[in-house]
Amino acid sequence: MAVGIICEYNPFHAGHLHHIQETRRLTGDPDIICVMSGNYTQRGEPAVADKWVRTRMALAAGADLVLELPTLFSTGAAPDFARGAVALACGTNLIRCLSFGTEPGTEELLSLAADLMTEHAELFSTYLKEALPREISFAKAREAALTRLFSTFGGPDPSPLFQPNAILGLEYLLALRQEASSITPLMIPRQSAGYHNLDPNEALPSAAALRKLLQEHQDIGALLPESVRPGWEQACVKGLAPVFPDAFSASLHRALLNHTPETLRRVVSVDEGLENRILREAASYPSWDVLLQRLSTKRYPTARLRRALLNILLDITEEDRQAAGFPSPAYLRVLGFRREKEELLRSLSRQAFLPVVTSLSQLPELPPEARHSLEAEVRSSDIYFSALPDPAARGRGYEYRCGLVIE
Repeated sequence: MAVGIICEYNPFHAGHLHHIQETRRLTGDPDIICVMSGNYTQRGEPAVADKWVRTRMALAAGADLVLELPTLFSTGAAPDFARGAVALACGTNLIRCLSFGTEPGTEELLSLAADLMTEHAELFSTYLKEALPREISFAKAREAALTRLFSTFGGPDPSPLFQPNAILGLEYLLALRQEASSITPLMIPRQSAGYHNLDPNEALPSAAALRKLLQEHQDIGALLPESVRPGWEQACVKGLAPVFPDAFSASLHRALLNHTPETLRRVVSVDEGLENRILREAASYPSWDVLLQRLSTKRYPTARLRRALLNILLDITEEDRQAAGFPSPAYLRVLGFRREKEELLRSLSRQAFLPVVTSLSQLPELPPEARHSLEAEVRSSDIYFSALPDPAARGRGYEYRCGLVIE
């Protein structure tokens, strides 16, 4: 049996190591296949290290094989991210269990919420439509609709589910139901600090706390698990990490200069008048971070704005996503595997429902949807590598130069 873990490892920290180890303990030491975001993450930002660096860290920490969740899916809102990642896990035809972390004590509540939202989808949709005019954001409207759904059927207070990891956990459960998948979920209570906890002195500091330290130009090596520390430190020495959104400020500015309100509305996450606000605030443009601060309001939460700006930078339109097979990826891209798990890679190639890509030389042979998605990946990677800390390390064609990571 193979167990899937949907992850970003941005960066890999002690809580992630606990999750892998606990997954092995609870499932009898299976093969672990990670479905990992590439160079861009669901929070709407570039990852602090590229996908090959993070793949090497994942393998060093105990993962057996790492698959890439393509950028056209990894940068989506929580439902889109989860649906794409779960569909990719299903496409392996090897993963029988999906392990994910959630807030302690929310396991039964998550299962109940997924059941109610699936069995009473039309009623939930009605509640959501009624809540939208009253609430300041889609996320708040969704919380109100879920609270009302629980109340209708005499359920407990669902507010513990309104936290980032629980939100994603719920979306994974819903996606498994949408895929009619036989994959069983395994919910593991988080041991690291909370998602928004920025205190680096916690026993298991969060990824957000580590990113904050990096932005303050502090060394995080001592806070990382020993097994992944060499990979991180080597990336920093080579000028490959850390990478931050502000490094893309000039590229985003150039992208904005090419847009009108009409063309900007084609970009994913840019709607409801947001296109006008973005262009107005971008008239005086100091940096990515400052623009984000100017745009943020109760109506436009920061998470949505981050994704909107990233989609503008990468020119991700709804047409692009549909051409790539959205909401389900059209191929399985292997980023790396452990040397002793070569048979796992062979099994994947034999049994997968989707084309398995181990080299970009396969691109011309892929079906149109897979080819469109992978070509978009090449373009987005070129943008990512144009912003590396060391100018000498920047350049085009990394997708062609970086082969499989074998540990």
